[in-house]
Amino acid sequence: MTEALLLFLVGGIAGLLAGLLGIGGGIVLVPALIFLFESLSVPPEILTHLAVGTSLASIIFTGAASAWAHHRRKNVDWSIVWGMAPFIVIGAQIGAFLAGAIEGGDLKRLFGYFELLIAARMLLSWEGAPGAGRVSKRLLYPAGGLAIGIVSSLFGIGGGTLTVPLIVTLMGRPIKTAVGTSSAQGAVIAIFGAIGFVHQGWGHPSLPPGAWGYVSIPAALLIAAASAAAAPLGALLAHRIDPSYLSRFFGILLIGVGMRLIGLF
Repeated sequence: MTEALLLFLVGGIAGLLAGLLGIGGGIVLVPALIFLFESLSVPPEILTHLAVGTSLASIIFTGAASAWAHHRRKNVDWSIVWGMAPFIVIGAQIGAFLAGAIEGGDLKRLFGYFELLIAARMLLSWEGAPGAGRVSKRLLYPAGGLAIGIVSSLFGIGGGTLTVPLIVTLMGRPIKTAVGTSSAQGAVIAIFGAIGFVHQGWGHPSLPPGAWGYVSIPAALLIAAASAAAAPLGALLAHRIDPSYLSRFFGILLIGVGMRLIGLF
């Protein structure tokens, strides 16, 4: 029961972040799942892989709920979503393959360093003002889509940490459109990334009960229920408060989480 309540709480926080900041809730979900699975004695060799895969599976619902809420407010540029989607799909499969080839402890530390990079971006507010949008879509869609898909699938995030600044600075879209579009892309990333993790971990002898490959179905469903409910609230708050304050707060939090995953304390 304690584990279920924790998953529900973490899922709610992840959904709120997805709707409010356009970032994949995976930056919260993955470390939380790592710590939870550690307490449940999940073997170290599959610990981080299971956390990443489960995070991606839950983000399917988070991204869909957040995207629908932003779509209703006309803040999703579907031309960007569909233009990048084929390349994101390919990148998500590559990311899942790379994760499957990395040893569990190394993947955990790698995610810790990634958390520190995300913390720096959140603290420095790299989104900035809309750019001129002069970068050619012929270059931006394949290069950006592949990069977003690979990194997001590898680390179990929805992709907003890369997508939002890319849409704002290189495509010249306003921040609210970038957040909404990022949410829709997050659902695409999560679907195909989760499929990749199911495939990579299928039949592993150390998987816990209820796991499909590197995806814990019970954990993913609990997280998804909470995150899907909280994501529309985050989308609503995005129109009423300055998200930069919350962004900086979570940036400080992620520094501690990243250092813990790396093993500095």
